[in-house]
Amino acid sequence: MQRCIDAAVRKWGVDPVALAALKSHPEGEGSWVSYQDYPRDALDQNKSGTVVVRLTIDETARVTNCVVVASSGMKSMDDVTCRAALKRAKYQPAIGADGRPTSATFITYATFRVVG
Repeated sequence: MQRCIDAAVRKWGVDPVALAALKSHPEGEGSWVSYQDYPRDALDQNKSGTVVVRLTIDETARVTNCVVVASSGMKSMDDVTCRAALKRAKYQPAIGADGRPTSATFITYATFRVVG
């Protein structure tokens, strides 16, 4: 199972060996995508979806890069996910093997779901 996971994250641009070497991964602080971010076109079409992204968090806890690695199928959902991550995502930085804050790249996701 771990080989499959490692292959997937490698395909998405994350080094599983480097990620495993961290003492701790970046820790998220709350949700950075809200109902207010739901794209109007997706709501009008009653569309739900999940956007899988590769985020890079630097040693100061700032999101410095966001890349969609698995699309929701709607460009508007994909775009708003990275915009929100770069603008509002809050993380504690990863801690490297040396015990110091360090930059890390990892995979996360945002789900948009029409309810009701």
